[in-house]
Amino acid sequence: MLSIVSEILEGDNFILDGFPRTFAQVLALDEICGKLNTPIDMALNIHVPDDEVIQRITGRRVCPQCKSLFHVIYYPPKINFICDNCGGMLEQRPDDTASTVRNRLKIYHERTLPIIDFYQRQGLLLSTSGLGDAEEITHNLIEMLEQKLCR
Repeated sequence: MLSIVSEILEGDNFILDGFPRTFAQVLALDEICGKLNTPIDMALNIHVPDDEVIQRITGRRVCPQCKSLFHVIYYPPKINFICDNCGGMLEQRPDDTASTVRNRLKIYHERTLPIIDFYQRQGLLLSTSGLGDAEEITHNLIEMLEQKLCR
C-alpha cells in the first residue's frame, strides 16, 4: 500500500481517502512526504455517530443478480425485498450485521483516534458532521475546504 501511495504523492495534488488507517501508516506517510518535499495540507474527518453508522450499514441491501444497491430507509426498493431493476431478491451482505459493524467500529476507534489527534495537534485537521443528506454534507465539506484554501 505504501508503495502505491508513494507513487501518487509524486504528482502535484492528491487526495487520499481511507488512508492512513493506522498510526504506523501516518508515520510512514509523513516520512514519504518529507522525502518528496510534499507536505500534507490538511486532513479531513467526517464524523458520524456510531448509532448512525450501524443504521446506515445494517440497512444496506444488494441484489445478488444485478448488484444494484438499496437501503431500507434511505433508498428503499419499490417493493420490499425486490430489486427495482431485475426483480431479484435483495439480500443483506454477511458483513453488514450489527455485531460485525460494532466490531469494525471498535477497531476503527482504536486505530483512528490517535490519527485524528496527530493531525489535530499539527493544525491540519478539518472536521465536519456526516449527518444529514449527501448534498448537505457535500456543501459543508466544500465550504470548509474553500475557507481553508482561501486563507
